[in-house]
Amino acid sequence: MKEIAKDYFEEWFDKGKDFLDGVAYYLKKDRYAVAAFLLHQATESLYSAILLVFSNYKPKLHNVQN
Repeated sequence: MKEIAKDYFEEWFDKGKDFLDGVAYYLKKDRYAVAAFLLHQATESLYSAILLVFSNYKPKLHNVQN
């Protein structure tokens, strides 16, 4: 279980960090809408990391069927 949590952390935390790098890049270019979108993506990724590491659960956030 510890190995699974570590794998989840590495995957989702790294995604979140990459999105935050994009936020910094687009803020420097005064592209605030893109930066805001990437900040939202970073938040979802980091939140997913926390949920998966501590509960081994991640709800589906976007259900296009409903």
